[in-house]
Amino acid sequence: MTLLVGESYNSTVSTETSGSDLLVTIGDLLDDKSLAIQASFVPTKATSTPVSWVHATEQVDPRPHLRRNELVCTLGSSLVEARSARRFVEAVADAGVAGIALGLGEVHLEPPSHLIAACAESSIPLLLIPHGVPFLAVNDAVLRRRSEMESEARRKETTLLSRLFVLARAGDSERELLDVVRSVLECDITDGGTVEGLQFSMPPGAKVPSTEFVEQLSSLLEFTRRENVRAATERLQQVGQLIDLISKGLAHPAAAAPELDQRGLEAGTCLLYTSDAADDSLRV
Repeated sequence: MTLLVGESYNSTVSTETSGSDLLVTIGDLLDDKSLAIQASFVPTKATSTPVSWVHATEQVDPRPHLRRNELVCTLGSSLVEARSARRFVEAVADAGVAGIALGLGEVHLEPPSHLIAACAESSIPLLLIPHGVPFLAVNDAVLRRRSEMESEARRKETTLLSRLFVLARAGDSERELLDVVRSVLECDITDGGTVEGLQFSMPPGAKVPSTEFVEQLSSLLEFTRRENVRAATERLQQVGQLIDLISKGLAHPAAAAPELDQRGLEAGTCLLYTSDAADDSLRV
């Protein structure tokens, strides 16, 4: 693999993080009591750093085997010397990992000061895994939390769709329905009139709506669009029939006032002429 001068190694490796846009964070792992992970060094706001997967290694330069946002677990067998520790931290930082998790008890009883210093210099989180906690347990925790987040997202979508159906039946417009979606999902939406044209701009770390949700939402918007057109057409037909009755003297002009008001026509702006007396106007 050839790197251009000044090119980051990470730009040549896969930017794939995981099969889900829902990512567990450093903070989630620190809050997981089953792991009892401690923070040796965590930069400001680094608790929101996403963790896509867990990778175990004892290599000093594991970059060829890393993907962005992975948590690198190590026993630190190659990190005894300060020079090796610095090289390791620089390598994983260049790979764009979420952080380093040092397993205690086998090689190190506590984190080496030179490792903490190297992490601080590169602004890489350093976590401590207690002796007896397998690295796979950390990965299991990532998968478990991600599954919980997926379930929460599905429940949120189901509840939102139910609410939208109720609002649609009550006569809410497409714009009003989309405003509800924007508010609940805290996102921006552009509607091109088709499933492909419905675009979501989500805030960082937010779950992109599922395909099923987008399809159902698009169908609901299309149904609402057609129902609104049908209702408007029926109202126009009713107004036309009413005007016809007024022109024939079979209905009082005031009967048309509510329908005209709904269309923004003020009383007195519309002149209706009867068919048998063209010079005798009826004011609404």
